[in-house]
Amino acid sequence: MPDGVRDDDHAPENAAEGVLRTALAVWLAFALRLARIARELIPVSASFPPPWLLRPPFTVGMSVLRTVLIAGALVIVAQYFRSARVKAWAGFQDEAPR
Repeated sequence: MPDGVRDDDHAPENAAEGVLRTALAVWLAFALRLARIARELIPVSASFPPPWLLRPPFTVGMSVLRTVLIAGALVIVAQYFRSARVKAWAGFQDEAPR
């Protein structure tokens, strides 16, 4: 066999690939177990959400609302970091001996 060619296609090339495959297997096992638990907890007769929840105006509106909430939070954090108190603290930290 030439160098670098393996008989086993499923053998990891290096340790990192082996770790990633192990992590993926653990995640898939967890997802399968969670799906089984959810199947037991949610009755089969459970209905789907009402049709108005799936209409485009509602889903677009919810997306816009979430975007506004996230953007608003970022604006508030940005304003905080632009405040004189934070600037004074950062200036004091820059002058402190290390």
